[in-house]
Amino acid sequence: MTADQRFRQHERVGLDRDYQAAFRARLRKSAGPLTVFGRANDLDCTRLGLSIGRKVGNAVVRTTLKRRLREAFRLNKGDLPAGFDLVVTSRPHAPLPLTRYASLLADAASKIADEHARRVSKEAR
Repeated sequence: MTADQRFRQHERVGLDRDYQAAFRARLRKSAGPLTVFGRANDLDCTRLGLSIGRKVGNAVVRTTLKRRLREAFRLNKGDLPAGFDLVVTSRPHAPLPLTRYASLLADAASKIADEHARRVSKEAR
């Protein structure tokens, strides 16, 4: 395992205030059953937070989903836009393969980066 493929502590959204800031940023994109909330974090890395509610399923289902999402993030974090906090929520759905979660996460993250860039350029005008 190379060092850049680890999911390190500094790449996790851990504080409640960071989760709340991502929700309040009103920068939300949906991809399949996932909804990704994002905000710029002024860091050089993208951080991942997961907020999977009980409507998704029992503890086994929720934990499996979180593991797959973390793995999708870990394997593809180099392809994600840097400098964002991404908080992922989910609607109930049948389990998807890891590659599908990776593509959904990458799609939503790129849409968030594009929308953030549009908002910043609009404010600059």
